[in-house]
Amino acid sequence: MHHVYMQCMKNQSANLGAYTIDGCGEFVPDNDGFFCAACSCHRSFHHKVTTASYISPQLAPPAVMQAAAIDNQSVDQKPRRARTKFTAEQKEKMGSFAERIGWRISKRERVEEEEVDRFLEETGISRRAFKVWMHNHRNTATQAQTAADSSGIETDDSTPAVTAGNTDNIYVGGFR
Repeated sequence: MHHVYMQCMKNQSANLGAYTIDGCGEFVPDNDGFFCAACSCHRSFHHKVTTASYISPQLAPPAVMQAAAIDNQSVDQKPRRARTKFTAEQKEKMGSFAERIGWRISKRERVEEEEVDRFLEETGISRRAFKVWMHNHRNTATQAQTAADSSGIETDDSTPAVTAGNTDNIYVGGFR
């Protein structure tokens, strides 16, 4: 495979908040081979086209180069992995199980390992998908648990508790 660098994609007016390219049609290497002799940009700013067979950009007409670029772009792209989708029941079971094991799968404890394997077998979820789901939902679940714990009314030792007979230190409102 051969790489051919085509038009320059460098944003010449990025500091002004706009997008402008200089119009350099193809990469012409200078003495070092990393900078373009036409626009003096690094070759990483130029659109890279991978071709199976070498076509010299200096000898081929632009239409041939564009056709080669279109053909090779479709070859270079890999199909994406399908997204794992869980049912509401699976999500609920994973959440309760993850809380029970502390949001971690420990390989050190054999009993827990067997329990995890049994859970995954029952729910029909792969180990990798469950680990990814736990990683993605751990922070949200622990934040929700922390918020629920802190929303309860707590008294510290410096504030006397109000009981039926003790009304001396009740704060009703206004300034103290």
